[in-house]
Amino acid sequence: TSIYLSSQHRDSLINEIESIIPPIIPHEYGGDEFSRWIHPDNNRSILYLHVGKTGGTSLDRLFRSNCEYYNSGIDSPCFRSLPKSEVRLSRLISQTLHLPGVTKDYNSILKTMVIDANERHNITSFLFTLRNPINRAVSAFNMHHIDNILRWPKRSKLKQHLREKFYHDCFPTIERLAMILGRQQNATYINKIGKNREAHDCYSLGVRAITGIGS
Repeated sequence: TSIYLSSQHRDSLINEIESIIPPIIPHEYGGDEFSRWIHPDNNRSILYLHVGKTGGTSLDRLFRSNCEYYNSGIDSPCFRSLPKSEVRLSRLISQTLHLPGVTKDYNSILKTMVIDANERHNITSFLFTLRNPINRAVSAFNMHHIDNILRWPKRSKLKQHLREKFYHDCFPTIERLAMILGRQQNATYINKIGKNREAHDCYSLGVRAITGIGS
């Protein structure tokens, strides 16, 4: 599920973020050797590449570019939740991009997205949010669970069918997913889409999902 920050926690996060990017002192004015490679704020343009389930929703309450990514209007809840005084990092981020799901065209799609952002904003820096991969997988599993009260819009008939089989027949719990991926348990599901109604191993479905290429 999404995490929404209280005002107190948001202020704490703002202070933490501001401490990560102290003002840059140009090398010629006494800055360290590394600073010669850093653009000063007035020439800096950051592209935030949001990796799913790494805190991007929480950062909606800090980064103006996140609200712009959703095409939210100025009066939308996203913009209204932003601090009255925009944090420095938010001012430096020119655009937010949500990284697409892994497909055979993933590299080409990502390259096109980054090139387009660079042409629009002359990007000088990239920002990523990272998370422990196990925690990230558990979070995604719980958020997309078919029994979650958050109702996701139905996709194509095949994708919706596989989602139902994934959670109901194969992996009703995250523990079951771990056991099957570890080959400590076995499970199968019947694909009722199309003419082929034979049983399929849940293991391959789990591998596709955990590596990012499932639906």
